[in-house]
Amino acid sequence: MNWNIQYMWLSGNQHPSFSTINRFRSEHMKDCVNSLFIQELKINDPFRMENMYYNWKDDYYVCPMGQHMEHVGHRKSVSNNGYTSWIDTYRAQRCEGCPLRGQCFKGKGNRTINVNHQLKRYKKKAFERLTSERGLFHRSKRPVEPEAVFGQIKTDKQYKRFRHRGFTKIQMDFGILAMAFNLQKLIKNVGKDQIKAVMEAFSALFGLLFASLWALWGKFRKEENSVNKNRQLSNRNLIAA
Repeated sequence: MNWNIQYMWLSGNQHPSFSTINRFRSEHMKDCVNSLFIQELKINDPFRMENMYYNWKDDYYVCPMGQHMEHVGHRKSVSNNGYTSWIDTYRAQRCEGCPLRGQCFKGKGNRTINVNHQLKRYKKKAFERLTSERGLFHRSKRPVEPEAVFGQIKTDKQYKRFRHRGFTKIQMDFGILAMAFNLQKLIKNVGKDQIKAVMEAFSALFGLLFASLWALWGKFRKEENSVNKNRQLSNRNLIAA
């Protein structure tokens, strides 16, 4: 397909896949299963901070061994983007001699955890929305709406990374790409008569705008010429005097 530019244009620069089911199983299925297995272990890990019991009234965590992890600090954190968050620190009283220490953590001293309670509330709210009836409805649309668009942008358009740096420039970068992508879809979905009507409307609009700007430019030039003439006359009168 790459050697014929006509076929590349007709296919939208798409490349066929020659991978068979057996080849997919042998090369990719093992990694997928391992990744899912590790994620499942992390979700059910009792030593994770997210799975520990938290007493919000007295402000302490309880480790899997039943020991209280008391609040010992509160600090401010600012990210590279300038976002400010507050981190609370909790520390166990005595981890020495605990039979679960080898599974709990590998560091020295007593275990310490850092918790962002605001972030935990945001995650809980997001989880409730995603698992609600409305959230399930929108999630069911995800495979057929945004995923296909991102696949076309990355594969067909070969747009796999941003061309600029900085949040503002990236917004501009992706905004222009999104407008061009939507215009291409609009042209494909509407008929020729509608396209002609849209082009005529744009031509009339830009024609009026250009005519207004041209009239303003002519008025400005006329005023500038009159000012120059008056200045020349005043200079001549001064010289004559």
